[in-house]
Amino acid sequence: MGTDVPVYRIASLNPAYAEISVPETEIGKLKVGQEALVVVPTLNRQTFSGIVKIIPPVADPQTRTFSVKILVDNPNYVLKGGMISEVSLMNSDMAAPKTLSIPSQAILKSPDEKSYVFVANLDKKEAQRRKISVGRVQGEAVEVLNGLQNDEWIIVAGQHKLRDGQKIQVSDKKLVSSK
Repeated sequence: MGTDVPVYRIASLNPAYAEISVPETEIGKLKVGQEALVVVPTLNRQTFSGIVKIIPPVADPQTRTFSVKILVDNPNYVLKGGMISEVSLMNSDMAAPKTLSIPSQAILKSPDEKSYVFVANLDKKEAQRRKISVGRVQGEAVEVLNGLQNDEWIIVAGQHKLRDGQKIQVSDKKLVSSK
């Protein structure tokens, strides 16, 4: 074995970094410290919060993209090096204090193209269809302008088969993003 061959590589997984390629046409919109959502499909679409940590000063000459690094908190070490993730960067408008964002897969369309979601009414243990108005789309996050409160639970899996007022069983509550 030659002296230029690494025997091992040291890796730190807390915090972890997600690396994204950003085209030169978009790089001017990013800022160090900007909020990000990192979704990992292989971890049942678990979402992690992150911030833009490193924006390189030079693009890759082959791809003309910038390799931006997102700092992601990984306290339980569930993120592993090399995992594929989907990163949504929040612009200053979406990060406003009164903005409510939900996953795009939660939103359904009526025949007349109106957006709606199913809200879990925990007291009645039923699904309630709720018309919503959507705003900006940022990756997988969709801004909700009205129709939802930030303390309500939305149904994000199996909602295509639900009817308004249908009885449901809530087995695992996970808070979606409300900022």
